[in-house]
Amino acid sequence: MPKRPFEEVGNSRHKTELTAKRPKNDETLHYTNERKQDVAAEQPHQRQEQLQLQRTIEASKQMLYDVFENVISFIEEFEAKTDKGTRLPRSNFIIPERPAKTLEDVETIVQAQLFVFEMHSKSCPTEVREKAKTDLVKKTLFWAAVREENNIPHGKTDEFVCQLYEILVHGSTNHDILAQVSQVVSRKTIKETLPLIMNGKYKSELLDETFRKDPQKMASCPDTRTSDADFAFKLGAHRIREIRAHLANQLEADVNMIEKEGIENLK
Repeated sequence: MPKRPFEEVGNSRHKTELTAKRPKNDETLHYTNERKQDVAAEQPHQRQEQLQLQRTIEASKQMLYDVFENVISFIEEFEAKTDKGTRLPRSNFIIPERPAKTLEDVETIVQAQLFVFEMHSKSCPTEVREKAKTDLVKKTLFWAAVREENNIPHGKTDEFVCQLYEILVHGSTNHDILAQVSQVVSRKTIKETLPLIMNGKYKSELLDETFRKDPQKMASCPDTRTSDADFAFKLGAHRIREIRAHLANQLEADVNMIEKEGIENLK
């Protein structure tokens, strides 16, 4: 039976509508393919950015560890000059040969190193600071435990260690003593101390480059001295609390944290 005129018109209109819709579907498919290509192109770039960020984080953490190591090494030098009755173990650091210094000179350098440590800690990304803090709090408590188990009388060395712990847990400590530098400190010592503050950025850049070149390199925590006594971290916490009573709550929290982590993760 021949098609009626209105049927031909209707079919023609239907074909026209289908034809008009096809380009839209083709355009959508083309857009989707282009978007997939863009995402695929972006992924390697994003992975590279993530890798660079991780490298920067590790370098920043290493810088914080290195400054901490410097603080401890000079505290131990001060300790050796003031606590001559008992020979205490030293941390396992590779320390370049240093010229002989007076007790006043070493004390000034310790103060400067504590200031540098605080400044660098504040400049670190929060993620870096928090990750390093846990490790360094443990190191500090174990270090202090050696003095406690050897019945060393409280002294200036303990004050320095308390300042170090206070920087770790509160972000700052009292540096008023830096404004009262003794007149007997030599010009040579002042010249050696200032670069500790001024050259931090330069060393940080060098570390950043080193970690960027080696994707597998991880920050290495300082090999500080430790105690073999049972629950040595409690001995260290007890000693710090006796000198800085206002830190009692934080010390208790850190002791609980260490106990929760387990003995095998302490040293």
